[in-house]
Amino acid sequence: MLAAVVVLAALILFNALFVAAELGAIAARKSRIESLADGGSVPARRLLPIISSPPRLDRYIAACQVGITLTSLILGAYGQAALAPALAPLFAGLGGLEVAAAQTTSALVILIALTLIQMVFGELVPKSLALTDPTRTAMLTVTPLGFCERLLSPFIWILNGSGTLLFRLFGIHRRAHRHIHSPAEIDTMVQDSREAGELAAEDRRRIRRALRLGSRRARRVMIPRADTVTIDAGATADEVLATMAERPYGRFPVVDGSFDRVLGILQAKDVAARGLAIGDVKELMLPALSVGADETTDRVLSRMREGHTQHAIVTDAAGQNIGFLTLADVLSVIFGDVADELKPGRRALIQLRRRSAGPGSPRTR
Repeated sequence: MLAAVVVLAALILFNALFVAAELGAIAARKSRIESLADGGSVPARRLLPIISSPPRLDRYIAACQVGITLTSLILGAYGQAALAPALAPLFAGLGGLEVAAAQTTSALVILIALTLIQMVFGELVPKSLALTDPTRTAMLTVTPLGFCERLLSPFIWILNGSGTLLFRLFGIHRRAHRHIHSPAEIDTMVQDSREAGELAAEDRRRIRRALRLGSRRARRVMIPRADTVTIDAGATADEVLATMAERPYGRFPVVDGSFDRVLGILQAKDVAARGLAIGDVKELMLPALSVGADETTDRVLSRMREGHTQHAIVTDAAGQNIGFLTLADVLSVIFGDVADELKPGRRALIQLRRRSAGPGSPRTR
């Protein structure tokens, strides 16, 4: 009886090992493991290649799942075979049952008891430990799991191969395990880090704003058409200087009569660098990127990066220009009000404006 109890305890311990290893490997942060590996931690060095490679992580998880299944089956079968015959006479004496009925009752009671014990000590306890400290759990279990993975490799190969074959038969593309978190999960982790004192309140706000880039539309951060300050393509140098000196902006759409016909974008710094010899406005303007009003701000940011530009004209579904958008407007979603890097050139423009207007001219704000 004592030997059977020891074997059953060992099986539950193995089950707990597999559960803890699986959840630890999935929840462990790669950046933290990399830091520990760089610091000389041997378990971290063993774990890093596993969580860095989706195929290896998939095999590692498969080893855990095979181990959990096998230990559960062996636990139930061995427990009933080893303990049920010893307890059958007890049930027969207590309830006056026949031998067959006593054996059946004994087997059923043993199965229920082992299932409950396994759920508590083999599933719930290791799961809680792994989720509480996934990095430490993953590092403690990576070495024994390495031996188990090699031992169970035939089962892993057969079961993984069978699963892959079924996916192909049903036309399903199978994805390997990866450390991927949804925005909601990231937000939860950020909140937990904030409560644990690992993240400053301002950093938390910025991260949460960054997560909203994928849901914030261009129409919500753009400068509306009615508020956009434009420069006519036929404007004289004095008119351009006057407009830029009076308006605290770094970029101005160049239009042909109205905002419906935007020809390009004129930067204040380019005008300041040219001085009074501006010449034709069209020679200085940059191409204007066009983005949809319903495009998300992260998509707009990506398109700006691809087009090597920091400004865009926002259009509606009908193709009408409805607003103007700059990189500073997009970044303001994350950092709040962002100063346009072209605004310092306004001082030079004001000086140019005064020089062009001559002495005694009114001061420009």
